Amino acid sequence: MTTNEVQEIFKQCTEDCKKRIVLMEEMDICDISLIDKNIETCQQVSVSCSQSALKLFVLSQELPENSELKNKITEFISILNDGIAEYNQLLQMLQEIKRAF
Repeated sequence: MTTNEVQEIFKQCTEDCKKRIVLMEEMDICDISLIDKNIETCQQVSVSCSQSALKLFVLSQELPENSELKNKITEFISILNDGIAEYNQLLQMLQEIKRAF
């Protein structure tokens, strides 16, 4: 894999993160009338994080062991996985609220 390909994948994943942040900022979890929209947004964000983590994992497999870039990508994957867990918890909470109403 060329340096340009590595940079492009990393750039795409960081741009996807920016898009996810915007989506999450637009959510209004206090407004019960938006619960379906919020659930859909959480699902989209979780899937998007999973896709980015997978792309980065595949990329990391192409890099030399113990390289600084591989270590940074591994850290990024860990952050994405933490985010996925958080989004899934929020999603579960929203679904429970929806069932209660």
